[in-house]
Order: sequence, then structure tokens, then C-alpha cells
Amino acid sequence: MAPLLIAALLWSLVTGAVYAVWANYMVTEIGYSRTQMSRLWAVASLSEFPLMIAAGWLSDRIGRLPMLSLGFVAWAVVFLGYIVVPGMPWIVAIQLVRGFAYSAFTATAMTYATEVRARAQRGQASGLYESAGGLGSILGSSLGGSLTQFTSFRTMIGTNAIVISVGAAYLALTAAYHRATSRRALGGPR
Repeated sequence: MAPLLIAALLWSLVTGAVYAVWANYMVTEIGYSRTQMSRLWAVASLSEFPLMIAAGWLSDRIGRLPMLSLGFVAWAVVFLGYIVVPGMPWIVAIQLVRGFAYSAFTATAMTYATEVRARAQRGQASGLYESAGGLGSILGSSLGGSLTQFTSFRTMIGTNAIVISVGAAYLALTAAYHRATSRRALGGPR
């Protein structure tokens, strides 16, 4: 249960922080018009439907924790892309990766939340998952604006890239540990 809760908290924290000020960053710092900024948001949003199907399929093949880790890596790439190559045509590719990152987390976490506990405890697991996500959103939204005000957009986005990268490493290590533990319990190769 801990990996799911930590993933929900971190994902909501960084997305809440970055997307609380993303529109302002794209318009005031990068120089996109409001229409261009809205279209860039639409590119990511429209890509989520087919990418969520693909992410669900991939999650079934590689496992929930590795997929969550991959989604977190994708978030780090998106955040670094916003800093390093926010101009055209790169921003379109970044927004497509953003669609994958969102889909990878959402499709996988929703499924994992139902699998992490027995049927009788699914309501409790779902409530804890939503609580962790809600707490992350509250913290992220307030911290994102404050950190931007005290430093800069780029520093805030870079800080969140680091946070989500640490989360990706944690999930990858946890997945490797669970896989090794399962193999030992089944008497397989170590």
C-alpha cells in the first residue's frame, strides 16, 4: 500500500505545483499567446485517451510499479522539456510525452488501487489513495505558486523534476524488491 500512497502524493504534488502556474509560464515567460497555450494543453489532453489504453496494456505486461516508475520518468522528461526546449516544435513532442505521463499514472494507479488490497479492503485502499492524492494537490498548488514567486518558474519546475525523479527511483527499487521477494517465495532464480 505504501508505494501507491507515496506515488499518489508525489504525482499530485508535482502536477499541482507545475500546473498551478503552467499557463502563466507559457504566456509570460516563454511568449506563447493564450490561444497557443490552450492549443498546447489540448494536444496533451487529446492524446490521453489513446495513450491511456496503451498505458493500461503496457502496465499489464510489465507490472504496476514499473509502469508507475516509467510514468514518473516521463513526468521528469516533461518538466525538463519545459525548461530546456519549450519552443516549437519541441513543445508539441513534450506535450505528447505529458499525455503519456498522465495516462501512465492514471490508468496504472487506478488499477493498482483495486489490486493492492483484498476485495473487502478496496474501499479503504481507495479512500487512502484519494486522500494521499488530495493532500498532494493541496500542497503542490500552494507550494508551486510560492516557490515560483520566491525563485522563478524554471527553478520551481526543475525542483519538481527532481522530486518526481526521486519518486521514480523509489518505485523502481520497490518494484525490483517485490519481484525479487516473489521469486524467492516461489523458489525461482534469484
